[in-house]
This record gives sequence, C-alpha cells and structure tokens, in this order.
Amino acid sequence: MEETTIRECTTIEEFDRCVELQREAFGLPDLELSPRRHLIVSRQAGGWTLGAFVADRMVGFVHHLAAVRGHNEIFGYSHVMAVAKDYQNKGVGARLKWAQRQRALREGRKLIKWTWDPMLARNAHFNLNRLGAVVETYLDDFYGTAALLPNNALRELFTGGRHWAAYIAGAFPMLAKVCGKKVIASIIRAIALSI
Repeated sequence: MEETTIRECTTIEEFDRCVELQREAFGLPDLELSPRRHLIVSRQAGGWTLGAFVADRMVGFVHHLAAVRGHNEIFGYSHVMAVAKDYQNKGVGARLKWAQRQRALREGRKLIKWTWDPMLARNAHFNLNRLGAVVETYLDDFYGTAALLPNNALRELFTGGRHWAAYIAGAFPMLAKVCGKKVIASIIRAIALSI
C-alpha cells in the first residue's frame, strides 16, 4: 500500500475535498454534510481538519472543534471523519484518530468527544475495540435525522489517565506481562503518543 501522510488541511481545495469525501462515505444529502464554510470558520475559532494524503490525493479527513465544558475546560470535539471507499478498512481512519489525539495532547487537551452509530457493527468495533473509547451517553436520534442516521452514542476518548492506560494494557498484554505495572505506564505513553 502507498505511504499515507497525515497533515492539516488549509486550502479551499482541501476543504472542498472534505465535502466530497463526506458525500462518498456517507451518501447523505448535502444538507447533512459539513460545508466548506464550516471547516474554514471553525479553523479560525480554534478547530482544525487533518487530512490523510496518498501522493496528492486526500483519502480521508477528521474535523476537530474546540469545545468548552464546566469550569471553562477546553476539550476537543471530533465533528466528522470520512474515508474514501477504496481506502476504508486499511487503517486510514485509525491513523487519523491517532493523529487527532496527538495534536489534542500537544494542545493540552485531556478529552475528545464524538458521536458514532452503534448500530453499525463496523463503527462499534472501530470505536470500542480499535480506539478504546468509553461510552458516556446513548442519545437516540441525536442529529434529528432518524431515517438517515438512526442511532448515535456520544463517545469520549480520554487522552490520558486510567481509561487510556487500561485500554493500552489490554491491547498490549504481552508488554504488561514482560514489563510489570511500573514500567508499562511509560511504555503506554510512548506507544500512545507514537502511533
């Protein structure tokens, strides 16, 4: 497989490709897609869009918003991620989410939230098993488009702490056996930040 590069999207053409990727990946009407103007405005407000590129072609993207919760804590909200059909199930989505996590950590964020459809087995597997996220809440018809996106669960990915450490230890049980608990914490951080 060709080398995939993850980098921030900054041009009108790249944002237009994000819209095209949403159409391709989701098959939703334009009303339900995040338009170019949304991607541009959120970038000016502290958000960003990371694209996955193979040569000159963008094959996926993730759009990240800055959000605020109690006590003025700024956290990340992953608004949308889409991957071209011919690049799905090839690790592009996971690479985008890991890159999103790395950038959020560099910005001092401790939390990323997003929604996903738990009724799609592939989504459930990706979010629960690949990313190790924790379900905070189940929200029926979150977007008000039950016919288009019937079920969504609000997700949290803790960028640090016991939930993340437990996931990585579970994902890499051999490291836990060989290294013991004290050393596994530093290896967990190295793996989590280097993926």
